[in-house]
Amino acid sequence: MPNNRKPAHIEQSSGKNKREQIWSIIRRLKTFTRTDIQGELKVIMPLATIRSYIQGLEAAGIISTSGTRPKKDGRGYINVYKLEKDSGIEAPRVRKDGSEVTQGRGREQLWRTIKILKQFNRRDLALAASTEQHPVKESEAASYAEALHHADYLILVKPSTHGKQAVYRFNPRYNTGPKPPQIQRLKTLYDPNLGMIVYQEGVDHDLD
Repeated sequence: MPNNRKPAHIEQSSGKNKREQIWSIIRRLKTFTRTDIQGELKVIMPLATIRSYIQGLEAAGIISTSGTRPKKDGRGYINVYKLEKDSGIEAPRVRKDGSEVTQGRGREQLWRTIKILKQFNRRDLALAASTEQHPVKESEAASYAEALHHADYLILVKPSTHGKQAVYRFNPRYNTGPKPPQIQRLKTLYDPNLGMIVYQEGVDHDLD
């Protein structure tokens, strides 16, 4: 039988990363093994990747080991896990030791805040997006706002003049979803909600 599943790095272009794909299956199955998840995936994903995420979820108390089950080949047993804490559709971001992954948290807070504020400069945005646990630097707010403006996600209300910061407002046409568009190394902006690059520096984005 041919294998119609795509490699995980290709499937990610559809908008779901590896963590999110595994988590959606865990939420649906409730009780599962690592091989159950691998069999449910629509992509080719190494068992080691699944094992690593499961280890982190268990360390964080989100899932627990509920027992064992004989392996299909009859050689030994495999752990059966149970979902203990369903936090919703957003996949928990945990390391193998159960600690929270905080990388990218600032962009998440900025993206959420941008859609709430009517208009803002970089200082307003950084202050509004900051929390006690995860403060956002003004420089990060500035670079993110500039990237979103280049991709038309933000409309320039007032340009910066004589020491005054530029003022932006969100373009509601680009409310693509909850995941923050990502600035990538090659000076591109990738929107995981659309699964595509929406801006690349040096490329003419006009339609005519």
